[in-house]
Formats: sequence, structure tokens, C-alpha cells
Amino acid sequence: QAEAVKALGKRMAEAHPKKTNPLGLRREYRRYYPHRSLAGALLGFTGIDGNGLEGLEREYDRYLRGREYVVDGLKDAVGRKAMENGSLPADKLSGYALDLTIDARIQEITERHLTAQIEATEARGGLAIVMDPQTGDILAMAQTPTFDPNAFREASPRDWRLRSVTDVLEPGSTIKPFLVAAAIDQKKVHADAVWNGFKGRMKVGRKWVEDVHPEERLTTLEILQKSSNVGAVQVAQKLGKELWYRYMRAFGLGDTTELGLRGERRGSVRPPEVLGQIHLATYSYGYGFDATPIQMVRAMGAIANGGELMRPRIVRSIRSRDGKTIEAFPPRSIRRVIGEVATKEVTRGLVMVTGEDGTARRARVRGHLVAGKTGTSRKLVGGAYNRSKVRTTFLGFVPANNPRLVAYILVDEPKNKYRYGGVVAAPIFSQIATESLPYLGVEATEPVGETAEPLALDDDVAADMVNRQARPWWLEDSVIAGSKAHRVVPDLTGMPLASVVGRVAELGLQIRVEGSGLVVSQEPRSGALVAPDTTMV
Repeated sequence: QAEAVKALGKRMAEAHPKKTNPLGLRREYRRYYPHRSLAGALLGFTGIDGNGLEGLEREYDRYLRGREYVVDGLKDAVGRKAMENGSLPADKLSGYALDLTIDARIQEITERHLTAQIEATEARGGLAIVMDPQTGDILAMAQTPTFDPNAFREASPRDWRLRSVTDVLEPGSTIKPFLVAAAIDQKKVHADAVWNGFKGRMKVGRKWVEDVHPEERLTTLEILQKSSNVGAVQVAQKLGKELWYRYMRAFGLGDTTELGLRGERRGSVRPPEVLGQIHLATYSYGYGFDATPIQMVRAMGAIANGGELMRPRIVRSIRSRDGKTIEAFPPRSIRRVIGEVATKEVTRGLVMVTGEDGTARRARVRGHLVAGKTGTSRKLVGGAYNRSKVRTTFLGFVPANNPRLVAYILVDEPKNKYRYGGVVAAPIFSQIATESLPYLGVEATEPVGETAEPLALDDDVAADMVNRQARPWWLEDSVIAGSKAHRVVPDLTGMPLASVVGRVAELGLQIRVEGSGLVVSQEPRSGALVAPDTTMV
């Protein structure tokens, strides 16, 4: 088509030599995303003029876009142009680069297992966030349905939004660890105190609170293990609505996380003066208020790291073309929420949740203790809670004794036979952790714990999952026709050479080793995009 237009212009110029050629040609540049849909909603996209329209592209557009300059120039009699002081160097024209905390490998792992489970349970959609609890670094932020930023117009605009920060939901039973932590921290209850289970049915005002698993008696930590609403209500009554509200706000609920992405919601937590006893009861098991997924994973990170609420981080730094740091964003603790004693006791209870008698046995990871909490919350439809429309969730961290990953998993409206967080969401956590921990160099330390039992899938879905796992994303064809997909260089520093050799070979790269022992430096640096067969030193 372009050649036909050129030919038409040439013919018109020849037919009317005294007139100005009505057709002009101009080279335009387009933004390409070599990993296609990987982290598409987070990265966002640009318009044809290069302006960022969604995601990080929009939020950091002023840094990413190239520079424009007005320079003095000369033009001779025939229209040829020249700049008086020579051409501008490329680094004057180039935009800056963002150094993200997202790990492309963990992002791919997360997206693959989330998508497979959504398909297996015929769910409406889902999302997953993986964070380093020590630094607040977001390692993966996945959602489905997703879209390819290279072809964003083919997706529905509602899929462009980053639902981890824009969507609010009632957290259900995933709120219980924070309630128990607050009560222990205030010395209102003891971890091993025994509570009346009321055989799974308790009256609060004119309302009845019920448990899925009725118990005669249970300890404070067993309230977490059995996910007892009846027990949670009694703990909340001991704590009181003023203190419970104060701790909810301290854990970051009802406020933005300052992640730096437009559209982030605050959620809603009503103050104690407008809460009655029934509201205190529903707040204890996660109904009557709402929160965003990023708020929930940040709050669990505070339990995982010993009590510090970290500011979630997506961008580590902004760099110039030559690698110089223009602006850095170091990890930042916002405040201490609870003491270490309370976090250790609650962690003990969360490990019980993934134990033999807990609700999240499918969250186990072989060789590691897993701490976590399941949640299943009914959706509010037409002013009433719908029994058939639920959100299933799992919120946890691993290894429990030295956490490296904290994750929030949500599956929206799975089919009725898959309606519990321990059945649907917990296995996704297990699969993500099972692949990610060895990649991060975390060695197994526990003889206990088994890998999650998969759902019984039909043949077509099972075959698709096998194919998806057998062909990793970095072996797929590039989005640019005729070129090979690049690899993302992992961070190998601090790893033993024996592990490094296998990791590099898996990526299809070459390696040259200087010295022995642990890796102290690497080239290319972590996060760089390199072609296949590149040699790493």
C-alpha cells in the first residue's frame, strides 16, 4: 500500500510539474512490547503519538518519552537544512528507563498458573499479587482476562484497568489473622485461650452467626485453622470496636498504598462511632467493609516481616540512557503495626491453616512451611448476598520461618463445585511458590509439607496446562515477526555456581566463569533483555 501511494504521488508530480506534490511521506515510530501480554495491565500502552495512555506508561510518561529541542539551523537556496552547532547527541534526545521490581520469570509463573486455574474452574476471572515482605517489592502482578499492549484495541477497555488497585471487595475470612494479631498484641486474648464454639451457631443481636465447620470448643489459633466466624466474633468483642478500627487503619485499610498508580482506591472502613454490635461481628469475619487486593497483600506482609507495614514498590529507580540513576525509590517502612510476639503467634496459627486439619492443605509447598489464610466471600447482588456468586481467596507467605514471598490470590465466581478458597485459590499459591522459591535460590529446610493436590480437570484443560508448562514464555516467538524473543537476565549474585550453570542453560544463554564459589558480579546486569546465545560473564 505504501509503494502504491508513493507511485501515485510520483505520477501526480510528473503530470503537474509546476504544482507542489500533494502527497507527503513521514516515518512514524511505534512502541513494541516484546513479551506481549506479560504484565500487560501493569505496563499499559502508548497511543500512536507516543503518549502514555494506561498503566506505567501513563504514570511515568514524562520520564519515558523522548525529549524535544528547538535548535538554530541554516537553510540554503535549494532548501537543504543544517544545524549550526552540529547534531544533538542521542542521550539528549532519549527518554529515561524505569527499573521495575517486577521479576519477569515470577510474573510468567504467576500468570500461567492463575490462567490455568481460571480455565479449570470456569471462573469469571482472577488476579494474583506476589510481594517481597521485607522490602515491599512487587515481584508479580497478574490478572485475567489480560491483554496484549501491542494490540490493546482488540481488548475490552474494562480489561485495561489494573484490578489489583482499582477493585474493592469484602475480604471475608482473610481478615481474621489481623483481628487475632490485634487482640494478642493488645493482650486481650492469649494464643492458646479456649473459646466456646457454640456448635457453630451464635446469636448477635437479632442475627445468627454460623460456621461451616461446627466446633464445641476451640483455641484462639484454631479459630484461624478452622476459619470460625463464631470464634472471630468473640475475639472482636474482647478487643472492642475502637481498638479493632484502630488496628485496621494501622494495617493500611481505608487508605491508599501510595503505589503511584492512578485509579487506586482507598476502600471503606467506617469509624467506630457508627458501628453497632452486629457491625463489629461482621467486621470480624470480613463483611461490611471493603479493601483492595494490594492493601491485603501489604497488610499480610506486615505479619510476615515481624510487624512493619512497608510501602509497596513497583519502580526501583529511573535511569538515563547511560545507566546513571536520575531518581531512586528505596524501600520504605511506613510504621510498625504490631509487635514481634503477636506476629510469631499468628504465624503459628497460619501454619496450622495449611496443616493436616486446616482449610488450606492445598497451599502446601514441599520442603517449606507455609503460613496462610483462605477466604470465601459471597458477592452482593441487588442488595442481597448471592450464595452462588462468590470470590475465593488465599493470602499467605512462605517460608513461614523466614518469609521471601507473600501472595494474594483471588478467583472470581468459580463454578459451584469449586467455591472454597482452600480448593481453588490455595493451589495457585502452592504452584507459584513451588517454582519461584528455587528460582530465588531458597533451599528447602522442612521435611513436612506436600505440593498442592491439583483439581480434577477434564482432558482438554489438562492437556492445555501441560502444553503451557512445557513451553515457557521465553521460548515463544517474538511479537516482531522474523525475530527471536529476547531473554530477561535474572539476578544471579550471591548464588553458588552449581545453581547458576543450570539457570543460565535453561534460559538458552552461554556462560563464562571467572573464579569459584558464589557469584559476586555479573554482566549483563539483572533485568537486561538479551538475545539467545548471549554469553554471560
